[in-house]
Amino acid sequence: MVGGVGDDIYLFARGDGHDSILEDGGTDSLVFTSREITRETLWLKKDGDNLRIQVNGANSGDTVTVLGYYDNPKNKIEMISVERYQLAGDNIDRMVEAMSTFTSSESISAAGNINLQTHINSLWIATSNP
Repeated sequence: MVGGVGDDIYLFARGDGHDSILEDGGTDSLVFTSREITRETLWLKKDGDNLRIQVNGANSGDTVTVLGYYDNPKNKIEMISVERYQLAGDNIDRMVEAMSTFTSSESISAAGNINLQTHINSLWIATSNP
């Protein structure tokens, strides 16, 4: 998916496979539209200069890669929305940092690190929009 210099909204649903976003400025949003995709099923990580968002869970291998996310500020997306939650601005980078020491959401749960789970949950902002 290729965005222009304006504000773009990218929609992603379960089964969409492996998508890449090439951004070029503006205030941009990635919206996960499937009910099966929740904030608990998303896994964010730095992959070279790219931001990779993996959808975990049963029968899923879906990913979204934001190309050049760490290379140039104009390549960033500013908001990720799922269910009634948003991850915005610097909280996207904070989420990547928090998840970077683990391999998956299952490993965070297995580690029993309540403080880390609380921190990760606090980065998501509840909204009134579905």
